[in-house]
Amino acid sequence: MADLEAMHASPYFIAEVRAHRGEIDETLKWLGRAFERRDFGIAFLKIDFPALDGEPRYQALLRKMHLT
Repeated sequence: MADLEAMHASPYFIAEVRAHRGEIDETLKWLGRAFERRDFGIAFLKIDFPALDGEPRYQALLRKMHLT
């Protein structure tokens, strides 16, 4: 993971990797960064992260993006 971060990979991509590893806190942190940096991938948030539906922080991000 440090390699991806050091390469300045897309925050959204890093969030996807973190999610696949089951690292919910890190996933949400990187999704927040993706939103702040207007990462193109954030447009697919509701499609790529259905497993986070019950997570209040995820729901807050969806509201911030006017997706709920």
